Amino acid sequence: MDVYLFRHGEALNNVQSHIIGGRSGSAPLVEGGVRQAAILGETLRAMNLFPDEVYSSTAMRAQQTGQIALSAMGVRLDIKLDERLHEQDTGDWTGCLAADVFTEEMVRTIEATGKDFRSPNGESMNDVGSRMYDWAESLQSGTLDEPRIVFAFTHGGAIRSFASRLFEWSHAQTYQAQTGNTSVSIFSKGGDESWHMDALGIEVADLEVKGS
Repeated sequence: MDVYLFRHGEALNNVQSHIIGGRSGSAPLVEGGVRQAAILGETLRAMNLFPDEVYSSTAMRAQQTGQIALSAMGVRLDIKLDERLHEQDTGDWTGCLAADVFTEEMVRTIEATGKDFRSPNGESMNDVGSRMYDWAESLQSGTLDEPRIVFAFTHGGAIRSFASRLFEWSHAQTYQAQTGNTSVSIFSKGGDESWHMDALGIEVADLEVKGS
């Protein structure tokens, strides 16, 4: 089974990065994000890479990215929504100015606590990694002759946290991993039932068929 995790296109909360967005489920794609999603779909179609099953976070920006990309591919599969694919919940910090929250003292606290740090009423990186892992483990695998291809439209923090959960990355490794808008990260599950990471944060312009 090959699982392609796509970060959503550029959204309103990305261009307002001075505000802590967290989940921000109602933040839509901006014009540039719509173009990114269409280019993603066109690229996947040109690669002849089509999914057997498609999932998305419940966030508007992820759903829009999936809908636009699939339309550009000519794919008519239903998108299955799953809360486990959502971005990290920043709790009471959501909507606050980043400059007000991330004081020197708070940054030191976060670094000392690592992946277990939770904002008030929010989630830790480990929390996100665990629910992403639960989602991935719930997928139905294909066969050796007919491997299953799963697409999921999700979020940068969720993708990084999933990789971190699988490979026991440090807090710094997890935080510094790069997953740009509409980038793709590819994970596979083989006959030994273990997960492998084939790619992380590949930009659309650099996307190639895995194994080519």
